[in-house]
Amino acid sequence: MSAQDYLSAISGIYKSFGITLPLNPGAEDAEIHQVQTKFGDDLNLATLLDLWRTANGSDSYTPVFLNPGILTGYDLLSIDESLAQHDGMRARAPQYEGYEDPEPRDPRIASGWWQPGWLPFAEFGGSTMLLLLDLTPEGTGRKGQVIPYTHDPDEMTWVAESLSDFFKASAEEFEKEGEELLEDLRED
Repeated sequence: MSAQDYLSAISGIYKSFGITLPLNPGAEDAEIHQVQTKFGDDLNLATLLDLWRTANGSDSYTPVFLNPGILTGYDLLSIDESLAQHDGMRARAPQYEGYEDPEPRDPRIASGWWQPGWLPFAEFGGSTMLLLLDLTPEGTGRKGQVIPYTHDPDEMTWVAESLSDFFKASAEEFEKEGEELLEDLRED
């Protein structure tokens, strides 16, 4: 599923409940260039860059994504917010030296608390939960897979082989859970 198709589907679900999905205007070329400078011209970034070209973030506490099986709506981070989250995790990483997951980690995800190729694109609860585009997978993982980070206990899990696959799963979850998720956002 493309970024544009995904946002159109989610906007349609919002509209069916009488709500407008508040997305920021798309990113400028200079903002896209910031991501490319930091992560290269990796083809696995293309779908995320397309998403940001369409909408460079959303209002806070606006569910744009759902992690299948978890009724938690994630906001879309802007490029600046994403890069700040990435840099913040890098800065905190030394205090997690020797970190081990509370449960065995999925073998598709690299070990450790932080990897330079983990790019946050969505958050919940002031970043206590993040969705990350994984550009540094391990084992049988695929570059461009989507992994959620959850704080307390800190853990990384696996959710989708690609951002396109994640969009499809998230849209299906919105179809099932939209009413419960969006009921407090209805415009009266």
